[in-house]
Amino acid sequence: MEETSNTTTTSAEEHRKEYETKYFQRDVERKQKQELVQESKQIENQDVFWKEFNQRKSQLVQCFSNEKLQELQKFVNSNVYYLPNYDIRKVQDEIKDLAEKNSPTTKATKFSFSKKSKPTTPVMTPPTPTEEPRPIESYTPKKVFKNITETVTHLELEQDGDDFRIEHCTNSSLYLVNQMGSASFISHCNQCVIALGPITSSVWIESCTNCTFYICSQQIRIHKCENCTFYVWSKSGSIIEDCHGLLFGPYALQYNTTTQNEQWKQLEAQYNWTREQGQHKWREVKDFNWIKSNQKSPHFDLIDESKVSLLQIN
Repeated sequence: MEETSNTTTTSAEEHRKEYETKYFQRDVERKQKQELVQESKQIENQDVFWKEFNQRKSQLVQCFSNEKLQELQKFVNSNVYYLPNYDIRKVQDEIKDLAEKNSPTTKATKFSFSKKSKPTTPVMTPPTPTEEPRPIESYTPKKVFKNITETVTHLELEQDGDDFRIEHCTNSSLYLVNQMGSASFISHCNQCVIALGPITSSVWIESCTNCTFYICSQQIRIHKCENCTFYVWSKSGSIIEDCHGLLFGPYALQYNTTTQNEQWKQLEAQYNWTREQGQHKWREVKDFNWIKSNQKSPHFDLIDESKVSLLQIN
């Protein structure tokens, strides 16, 4: 009986230690992931955002209109990807406050980020501590390219600065280089080559397989992609999550020289971009599913620069 009792006690003690170890490991992983997210935030982006937001808010307070309020909300939506959760909640509260003070008959929820609301302009769901923003599912951009199959297509926006989405395309080469978009959302593409000129804020790529991307943007987020190659220029590096078999190399895209030079002049004048800033950021890939700082993530590899081929678009 005594031997049985000792065995039971030992088993319970081992179970307790195993539970404490797993709990501690999960807590460490959570904290490290939060730190990684925080590192990916671009301070300069946040400063620019708040300066612009406060300026627009001040103008709105002086001369309120529903149209200007919707424009302010749309501006927030287009910049939500790199804002910390606290800032998003703060902005949301300020927009609600403006709506309540100036339009008593309008419910504050009309200007929230809830998916259930039906505002005049597209609205995104804000991230919470346990939920990433889902722009592809919840946000409708100005231009959508979808269901393109087995073709080479030069895409066009209505005007420079529009945001756009590419989705459900197969076995195609899709080029959008002669215009600069503000944000891009790419999802559910297979066996495609997608080449983009400069995107002035974020590119979000989700659920793509066996594709090759040429991306030049402020920030790149990649989610649930497999066996894809990315040639990137980015001011903040790339962030991946739930991905496997990815390759990263330097942005190797060439098109009309005059157009490219004019685009970079505009980027430098309006956004203080230079080609050198993101020239080597393609190597900086952050994997949210890999927390071992002393070991490289097995979910991606870097391409030998000597083996990178230039894509030329006529």
